[in-house]
Amino acid sequence: MIQIIILVIAVAIFLLLAWQILRANQLEKNPLVLQQVILQQLEEKHRDMLRDVNDGLNKLGDRLSASSSDISERLRMSVATELQATRDAMQALQLAQNNSLSLTRETVLEKLHTTLAEQGKAEQELIQSTMRNATLQLVNTIDNLAKAVDGRLEQIGGKVSERLDEGFKKTNQTFIDVMARLATIDEAQKKIDGLTTNVVSLQELLGDKRSRGAFGEVQLEALVRNVLPVNSFAMQHTFENGTRADCALFLPDPTGTVAVDSKFPLENYHRMFNSKLTEAEQTLAEKQFKVRC
Repeated sequence: MIQIIILVIAVAIFLLLAWQILRANQLEKNPLVLQQVILQQLEEKHRDMLRDVNDGLNKLGDRLSASSSDISERLRMSVATELQATRDAMQALQLAQNNSLSLTRETVLEKLHTTLAEQGKAEQELIQSTMRNATLQLVNTIDNLAKAVDGRLEQIGGKVSERLDEGFKKTNQTFIDVMARLATIDEAQKKIDGLTTNVVSLQELLGDKRSRGAFGEVQLEALVRNVLPVNSFAMQHTFENGTRADCALFLPDPTGTVAVDSKFPLENYHRMFNSKLTEAEQTLAEKQFKVRC
């Protein structure tokens, strides 16, 4: 069939070459007439060739179709046979496996039951033996613990008695010390009362302005004498302008002579910072304090 197709194609190529050659010759002599004749002949040959090719292809298709149907039927029968054989083999294998699994399951269950029974018996004996040993150890431990607790309680009782005796002794000594300190506190309280009386007397003494002034002059003179030499100060010193100071300090230049007054108006000082007074009264007290100082 393939040879026929090759032959048809070769004839077609030969006709095409002949047609090309004739066309070239006719074009040289009488191009128009020759061309029409050649075209008609070529068309007829072309039609014949197409009919032959079509017939050949139809025959080839019929043969291929018949051959394909035959091959498909053979292949289907072969595949069906193979599948049936495979199914039969699978069923036989499955049946054999089921039988083998049944036998294996029964054997395994028997061995497992036997093994578990043996292990259970061994474990039961082990548990009983362990419980007996644990009971004996617990009894011994409880006995030892009871003896230790009794001994410890005896020791604790002796130490508690000793500590109670020591506590009583320390309590008595503490009570004696407290009583002695209370007597000391009573004496100190009496001294504080006497000191309070003296402070009240001093406060009453310094309640007068003149008394405060005299007390301040005495304290100032004592303070200056303790700090400066005799030729560096003078008490009740009168300056050239007639002003007298309670104390004059003769210091080196550039400080020079410094006048010190031992007293100041205490009442005005307290009134300056008395929040109960009005602002005008506080201002007036401040002015009087500055003027008298």
